[in-house]
Amino acid sequence: MAEEKILLILGAGASLPYNFPLGRELLFQTAHNLHSTTDVQRLLNQMGHGMDEIKRFADELVESNQPSIDAFLYYRGNYEELGRRAMAAELITREHDKMLRRRQQEEWYEYLFSRLVGPVEDFPAKPVEVVTFNYDRSLERFIEIAVKSSYGVSEEEASALRQKIPIHHIYGDLGALGEEVTAESRPYTPELSAAVVSTAAKRICLLGGERSDTKQIAAAKEMVGYASKIAFLGFAFHPLNVKQLGIVKEADTPCIATLYQASTNERNRVKNLFARPIDTRDFDCISLLRQIDIIG
Repeated sequence: MAEEKILLILGAGASLPYNFPLGRELLFQTAHNLHSTTDVQRLLNQMGHGMDEIKRFADELVESNQPSIDAFLYYRGNYEELGRRAMAAELITREHDKMLRRRQQEEWYEYLFSRLVGPVEDFPAKPVEVVTFNYDRSLERFIEIAVKSSYGVSEEEASALRQKIPIHHIYGDLGALGEEVTAESRPYTPELSAAVVSTAAKRICLLGGERSDTKQIAAAKEMVGYASKIAFLGFAFHPLNVKQLGIVKEADTPCIATLYQASTNERNRVKNLFARPIDTRDFDCISLLRQIDIIG
């Protein structure tokens, strides 16, 4: 009998408990910081973006009424470089190990790790794989910290164990984490510089970009093809993102999703994107994992 494969597909809501905003919040926070005298504004100005351009971008970002910066840049390619740098800078400032610490109330990263932990030689104890549409690396860093303290291993050994869990960032990330040091490596830290932001921004790809033949997309589609369970956590179900995964195709593997506080019409729109069963629940991420037998 083939080994069961569990695929978690993450949207912005999955990182929300760990200091990373939803698309709407990121849009407003970025616009506010670009209109104020902040480190992000000064840095972008030092990188060659004039103050008029920066403030015009901030104004039009809000006035566009688009749900996210990515969606705005889908239509306004003239702002692509500035937009990617602004997003990278804002997200980098949120990379704090302290925000990943255990809380009084359990969050879903902690719950997930509790299902994966076991003898070190068997880590991870469950065959979980992850596809994420987020740029942040909070899940990778959380697992590294938990593995290091659970097993008493070095940072390098913790990173190697974490990498046994496939995590594919569909639209790129803020820097290679815990891998062989390269020009694109970045530790999990909020420190900003022109070089850091430039490197991170180059790793970011935007909604609807030409990525259908990339390694990440191919790996994600392969995972979708062989997964025995698929769970969407904190996912907004933009049609272009669903299409990237190939889940619109008919298949026997059912999907389950968090659609927290969604209306009936919103649930129906999500179901209409799929040619396979999808069970939508009014749960947050941890409630879904606790109450539905996804990980085991």
